[in-house]
Amino acid sequence: MLKYTNTTLKQDLQFSSGVIEQIKLMGEKLSAQFELVNDLFETNDHSLIAQIDAIEQEIDNMRSMLLEAIATTDEALMEKY
Repeated sequence: MLKYTNTTLKQDLQFSSGVIEQIKLMGEKLSAQFELVNDLFETNDHSLIAQIDAIEQEIDNMRSMLLEAIATTDEALMEKY
């Protein structure tokens, strides 16, 4: 996420409220995944792996949708990503 944040700041990109909400939701998903990974290492509970993987897939899907939404507003950015 830092890579895209830096690009956003450097290019002074402006996002719609919908895109901003999706970014916040993605951040929440990342936090949840981080907590589960910590729990996995602390408890060695391998049953958490399926949940971690499911969240990772959700994050990957969200990332793809966000990049599409962002890129459709900026052709140069679309070519880059």
